Amino acid sequence: MKIFLYFAFFGMLLFCIEAFGQASYISGSLTSSKTNYSPGVGNNRLLVVSVTNEQNNSVVTVSSITWGGQSLTLARAQSGGTGSNDLRTEIWYLNEAGINAATGFCNNFTVTWSGAITGSESFTAVTLKDIDQATPIANVGSASANATTVTSSNVAVGVNDIVFYTSSAQTVANTHTAPSGYTELDDQVVSAATAIASAIKAITSAATEAPVATWSTSSQIVIATVGFNGVAITAGTNYYSRNATSGGNWNDNNSWTTNSDGSGGPLAAGVWPRRFDNVTIRSGHTITVDAINDNKSCGKSPDALLRSNVGSFPISNTNMFDQSGDITVNGTFVVTGIEIMLEGSTRVSSTGTINFSSSLVMVGYFLADAGSTISILDDIVLTGGSNTIINTTATSTDDLFIDHTDATLCGTGSNTLLNGVGSQITYTNSGSVNQICTSFTVTCTGIGCSGFPVTGTGTSFGNSGPGGVSSTNGISDLVLWLNANTITQLDNTNLSTWTDQSGYGNTATANVGSEPVYRTNQLNGNPVIRFTAANTDYLKVADAASLKPNTISLFVVGRYTASTNTWSPFVIKATDDNWTNGYAIVRNNANPSLYSYVTQWDANFSTRALAASTYGLASTVYDKSTV
Repeated sequence: MKIFLYFAFFGMLLFCIEAFGQASYISGSLTSSKTNYSPGVGNNRLLVVSVTNEQNNSVVTVSSITWGGQSLTLARAQSGGTGSNDLRTEIWYLNEAGINAATGFCNNFTVTWSGAITGSESFTAVTLKDIDQATPIANVGSASANATTVTSSNVAVGVNDIVFYTSSAQTVANTHTAPSGYTELDDQVVSAATAIASAIKAITSAATEAPVATWSTSSQIVIATVGFNGVAITAGTNYYSRNATSGGNWNDNNSWTTNSDGSGGPLAAGVWPRRFDNVTIRSGHTITVDAINDNKSCGKSPDALLRSNVGSFPISNTNMFDQSGDITVNGTFVVTGIEIMLEGSTRVSSTGTINFSSSLVMVGYFLADAGSTISILDDIVLTGGSNTIINTTATSTDDLFIDHTDATLCGTGSNTLLNGVGSQITYTNSGSVNQICTSFTVTCTGIGCSGFPVTGTGTSFGNSGPGGVSSTNGISDLVLWLNANTITQLDNTNLSTWTDQSGYGNTATANVGSEPVYRTNQLNGNPVIRFTAANTDYLKVADAASLKPNTISLFVVGRYTASTNTWSPFVIKATDDNWTNGYAIVRNNANPSLYSYVTQWDANFSTRALAASTYGLASTVYDKSTV
């Protein structure tokens, strides 16, 4: 069995290295409707609207476009034709700040023209992501022609930018073809006389673009083109509760801060955690969700995930509060009046409480520590390859559903069904009791209980780590995961305990006087653990059997700061000074490179270059059978 060992000295391992992101279209965000639009999910978004009218004997322009009370900005416009063949196409946009400031998150568009339209109007809205918010537009171009093709004027763009164009045609039953390298987003006939189409191209090398829109018949056509600037990609923002001891709403900027100790804030008006952001509800605080769009999304049903291993089951077609970012509950998390679906990694610590008035659908990873309080007043549904580990007594008042064959329920606790009349475990889509671990028991209280308690037959511990690292087939497991984003204490304070997120309880501790220092907002907004004091600071983990398998893989993210040759260990596991049957990743005092050692100090090692003060990812594999 291969075991994975993670040391993430700053932030989430999978999201800690800054990269430059390719600006892109958010799949599923395209619409031709002006009503109930929900922007796509992503960072540094730009809502882009294209409108066209076909007018007889005059050109009518757009005076304004609003969405949720926010005014969009004109990016480019183009007119074409004469007499009874006048076309007008315009591209407008709204940045992230405007999206956040909108009155709601399923809003309607209002397009106001400078005069009456005697012909027809076309409308398209999409959302782009990873767009420079300060300077979204790199360049613009446009053109018109009375032909079957129209070529935009030149648009200069750089690496990681994106080119977006909209073309309109005045004809009957026309179809559009995008040029090579462009992806067509839509192609629609709006009326007997007007058609509209949009296309995009991600820019991987700096270039001057002049896209050619081709239509199937000869007509008056126009094209408007905008090159949007890309921006450094970021993961979801980390939010922490503040001033919420008496209860704070999720969709309230006063409830949140981006400081891990809860200081600072409130956030700007209209800013709070989105669907893909990570949140920590701090000890003593209560955060409440009471609407499916509280996280700036219209909500989503499990069926809408379009996953082959999700549904159908009762409520699978019900829109819910859907959160794909991670949630850490050290205080109290309340959901009232709606269903909730969790897609990310959720942990309820020993001081944490969740109190859901309706059903919970688990699609991601869920860990409830011993001592935590779990109360769900309707069904619990485990689906989509989710892994649920409950080390406490969880209660629900109705049914437990195991959907499909790859969701697991494990831990050392139990799930008690309180509504005796009709309460049961229901297996859907070939799910079975084999997906419940032998260490876990489902009980039922009250009248009408039949066949309880139910003890599982599975032996898998469950998926305990990020990105599905820990499998349920016995091939691999995650035994140690130290994630700095789970720490909730003041900046620049000593760290005495670092809780293991793997579920194995391999928590790291420090002796008095040897504590490292916890620092917030050090890299891409993530915290770090800093080991100083002339290399005397350290954290240690108990000599657990889970850390001594025949094969183990180690991944460490970090840096050393000394420019001179100095001993800088990242992780060491050994039984003696010769590192017999051990492994390590260190900066050797003989040179500035990182060394990976297995079994012995003077053999079985490899090196990699890592300059001082440079963050890097180091890994090694220890296979006892080969050394």
